[in-house]
Amino acid sequence: MVAVVPKDHPIAERREIAVTDLLARGFIGLEAESRMGQMLRDAFERDGAAYDPRVEVRYCATAAVLASAGVGAAVVDPYSAAYQLNDGLVQLPFQPPCEITAVLITRKACRARDCFTALSPN
Repeated sequence: MVAVVPKDHPIAERREIAVTDLLARGFIGLEAESRMGQMLRDAFERDGAAYDPRVEVRYCATAAVLASAGVGAAVVDPYSAAYQLNDGLVQLPFQPPCEITAVLITRKACRARDCFTALSPN
């Protein structure tokens, strides 16, 4: 997972974002029932920090939109982050690392490599 913050946010100049950075300025949380929301909570627990988001949303895409609107920083999947980067956001590595698994399902006639390349944030 990665952190997305507005370009003018005080932590946008950092090389990476940690739980303590999110706590200091308020952040957008992910719903507890989602897998990524649970991963984010686990990161806070590992660092011994209370999980207290400014607002909580169900989808990473929503969190990225709110970050773009200046609500706060968000930790989202890299695909949602890549889609929103044109809106004045900076994408930074989040520590501790939270890896996600992506699955690509295609039609028989579709070349999987082309689809993967189009979706890859790197």
